[in-house]
Amino acid sequence: MMKSGDCSDIMTKGVYLEMMQVGNLAIVAANHKDCMLQIYDNQVSVHTGSGNEKRTLSCDVNDDEYIDKIIAYLNFGTEIVK
Repeated sequence: MMKSGDCSDIMTKGVYLEMMQVGNLAIVAANHKDCMLQIYDNQVSVHTGSGNEKRTLSCDVNDDEYIDKIIAYLNFGTEIVK
């Protein structure tokens, strides 16, 4: 059972869902200029930049390791190698 103040789990329709890095990515993307976060069909996509600098990074919503890399890219400009 979820305790008051426990933010690590969310109960939806009687099923507990563990919060993952996608939540952290949403916070980072919301504070990043020229960035759009899209979550659809179990995929997360981050669209950044414009014109010739436009870039899209996508992965499964459960791929915390790759989402960490996207967060580092948004925060520090770290190049992502798959």
